[in-house]
Amino acid sequence: MQLFENIITILTGSIVETTLINWIVVYIAYLLVWKKLKQKIINHRIQATERVNDKQIKRELKSAISTIIAFTIFNSIVYYLAIMWYTKIYTNIFDYNIFLSIIVLIWLVIIDDTWFYWYHRLLHTKKWFRYVHFVHHKSFDVNPLTSLSFHIIEPFFLFFWIIPVAMIIPIYAPLLIIFQIISILNNVKSHLWYEFYSKWFNKSIFKFVSTSTHHNMHHSKINWNYWWYFRIWDKLLKTEFPDYELVFDNIQENILKK
Repeated sequence: MQLFENIITILTGSIVETTLINWIVVYIAYLLVWKKLKQKIINHRIQATERVNDKQIKRELKSAISTIIAFTIFNSIVYYLAIMWYTKIYTNIFDYNIFLSIIVLIWLVIIDDTWFYWYHRLLHTKKWFRYVHFVHHKSFDVNPLTSLSFHIIEPFFLFFWIIPVAMIIPIYAPLLIIFQIISILNNVKSHLWYEFYSKWFNKSIFKFVSTSTHHNMHHSKINWNYWWYFRIWDKLLKTEFPDYELVFDNIQENILKK
């Protein structure tokens, strides 16, 4: 009976957390960027022609619901494993050095970036793309809702790495929520269809960080730009579109001209 109550508690908490975090971020981004501020930020559009229509929005909303369900189930599995002591996830911040917690968060981002790159390459192989990843790539032009438009099994693979990592590395539980927020913000930023980074960005020390332009190109040139947070893997394995920086600079020039 206690086990059943624990499962219900975990599932309820996971539904609230997953739904709120994802929908709040996506809704705010969509409301501000695609509705309220659309005319004011028109100069920042990556593409000259807007092709997102009501049909696409409705399709993405349906996909987003299944994605939220998948995230909820996965989060529930992780939380269940944590309370059953199958992982090293802990809730008392003083169980380990606080500095270690910060280092672990950085490593979570690095591991996530590496996992995503190779997992993304797998999704672009013939069968995986046709039966799974094509759902996401139906959106040739993107918007914040595209960030949740996936085949229902994708989210499980997307974050599967967290389970074995949590069994090996001590992770402070609230850091998983912070990590999730970082991931969501990065995902939504990548699908904005607008470029807000300044013209100096790709000439600065931050140029290894990916931009909205970088991922927008992936949707139009599907065999390039597999990154998640950083451009490093794409650069090392020569899977970054050769003229990416030129395209970014051209967009910046157009922004300044308008």
